[in-house]
Order: sequence, then structure tokens, then C-alpha cells
Amino acid sequence: MMIEIEKILNSIQRAFIGKKLNLQDEKKLQSDICTAFESLDIPHAREVRLDNGIVDFMIGGLAIEVKIRSRASAMSIYRQLERYTNDERVEAVLLITSHTMNIPETINAKPAYLLRLGRTQL
Repeated sequence: MMIEIEKILNSIQRAFIGKKLNLQDEKKLQSDICTAFESLDIPHAREVRLDNGIVDFMIGGLAIEVKIRSRASAMSIYRQLERYTNDERVEAVLLITSHTMNIPETINAKPAYLLRLGRTQL
């Protein structure tokens, strides 16, 4: 599982290299992310219904949540990720964000990752 998740994470980072992502509108950013995934033939599902909500993307067992410029607090974002990790299909969770925040290495004993978009734009 970990090797597959690591490969997925590496693919995601490669997909964003050199791409101009919209950091002003979350829905447009999700569309940009979808296009980036498609450019590297990364199989993904968008707006996946889980037991406790709808996650923005799923790639294999990796649930991906996108958060930019929202009024959501770091704690509410964490709680959202925590709900997702309760779903048995979720093996790990990735938060893609422009927020300045941190998340723990695991949530509900599942690996948790953070990708700050501002850094991928350099």
C-alpha cells in the first residue's frame, strides 16, 4: 500500500510541475488539477461520495481534498479529513491547499499528506 501511495504522490507532484493553477477559485482549481492528472494519464475519480462526505478526488486508496482561500479553520479542515479516513476505501489522505497550516503524519492511523500549492508554482 505505502509504495503505491508514494508512487501516486510522486505522480501528483510531477503533474503540477510547470502548470499554472488557479489559486483564486476552488472549482477552477479542481478543473486544473483534473487536467494535470489527465496530462500524465493518472486515473482518478472526481467528487467521490464516501461514508461521511464527498471528497474532491480519489486516486486508488488516496483521498484528495482541495482547499483554497476558504473561511474554513484549520481545525474544521482537519475534521473533514478525519471523517474521510473513517471510510474503509480510504488508505491515505492528501490535502492540497494554499492555506498555511500543518496536519499530523497520520489521521485515524492512516497516512496524511499535505501539498501547499504556492510552492508548486515556483
